[in-house]
Amino acid sequence: MEFEVKMTAGILYHYLVRQYYKSISGIVGIAFGLVLIGSYFYRNNYWLIVAGIIVILYPPWSFFTKSKRQMLLNPAFKKPIHYHIDDEGVKVTQGADTVLVAWDLLFKVAVTKKSILVFTSPVNAWILPFQCMGDHKERLLEMIRENMKNHPKARKNRS
Repeated sequence: MEFEVKMTAGILYHYLVRQYYKSISGIVGIAFGLVLIGSYFYRNNYWLIVAGIIVILYPPWSFFTKSKRQMLLNPAFKKPIHYHIDDEGVKVTQGADTVLVAWDLLFKVAVTKKSILVFTSPVNAWILPFQCMGDHKERLLEMIRENMKNHPKARKNRS
């Protein structure tokens, strides 16, 4: 199955926010912000509410600006990425560059409400938005399930 992805700031923003809030630093950041806001009721200092709101709202805002900036400055995001996915693995082509990664060399695959994330390492992923797949979504999900079921990290693939 083949399809093409033209990266947008919205797709990148969704990925960055998901990665942050799935991490320890994202969870601790939210908890710290809520503690600051809750401390207002004990200390009666409105600056605690302001600090808590800043701690909670700064990461999404920074990811918004980062995704916009990366779209403007990163040449890799200016060209569409062509994906060919079959039982051998995932073949990614952008311009003249092509790479084929076998299923057993992938780190993990995660499915979100907007995309499929194919991780090539703990922090790097190919983002496959559902909006770019057309009618291939269900077939692709089945292919991923079939090819990743015996993967060494198969238990961790349920994100």
